[in-house]
Amino acid sequence: YAPSPLNHDNVHALHVVGDLLAVGGNFSHAGGRPSHCFGLWRGLEVVSVAELPDRVVRLQLEQNHPNPFNPRTTIRFDLPTAGPVRLTVHDTAGRRVSTLLDADLAAGRHAVAWSGRDDRGRIVAAGTYLYRLQTAAGTESKKMVLLK
Repeated sequence: YAPSPLNHDNVHALHVVGDLLAVGGNFSHAGGRPSHCFGLWRGLEVVSVAELPDRVVRLQLEQNHPNPFNPRTTIRFDLPTAGPVRLTVHDTAGRRVSTLLDADLAAGRHAVAWSGRDDRGRIVAAGTYLYRLQTAAGTESKKMVLLK
């Protein structure tokens, strides 16, 4: 993400801290889509810009990364509302191999890592596995491949 040039579309907040100007709002960068950003400027120099995620409006389970993987992968998902979440890994026969998460979570973006181990801590065999996210907003599943 290149912090400049930025064009402001809708500034939500301005704050001066010493010689820094902190700005939050909707910005677009040279022909790009508008996004929520927070930026720090010192004079005309951009000190830093961070893109903030848009508010999550629907349940979304992303493809794990990396995929295929060995020995570790990350599963990311977005929750539209706070509540109970269960993330499990299953073999292709449908047997549960591991429960990665069983907790109440806040709305927003989350990430969970899996190291290719079952609930007892044993390394599982190479192959295709399914991961399933269950929430009050719905259930989603995807495939992943563990290589040895």
